[in-house]
Amino acid sequence: MHAWQYLNGYPNVSPKVEEGICQVLVHMWLDSKLIAGSCSSCEKGKRSQFERKLDEFFKHQIESDGSMAYGDGFRRGTKAARQGIVPLQIKAGALLLFATAIKSLVVIGPNARVIETLIRNYEVTPGKYTTPLQGLSAWT
Repeated sequence: MHAWQYLNGYPNVSPKVEEGICQVLVHMWLDSKLIAGSCSSCEKGKRSQFERKLDEFFKHQIESDGSMAYGDGFRRGTKAARQGIVPLQIKAGALLLFATAIKSLVVIGPNARVIETLIRNYEVTPGKYTTPLQGLSAWT
């Protein structure tokens, strides 16, 4: 995360924010290991009880850290992430968005405004090119 911030133009992020982001990401990764068994050694119950307890210990250490940069950064980062989460509903393979319920919408990522990436993923050329950002902007 630190390298990504520096490479993507965020070199002057405060230590609390920077470490908070890292701690939140590590906590989410540990959650995914414990809940879904997403690591390669997790498959088919190959992880030992010791490994699971170690993951739980590290999660607890992150949650209970009292330092300004790590502990407070984690708690603020977790709060911001929870406030930013919007539950999405998918029915019949389509994402349902309700214009009356959405006050703001963020489209992020390197391909939000890029058509070239979309074009090379199709074998036929569509009649009109629409980026994800254009499509969602026209909809709202």
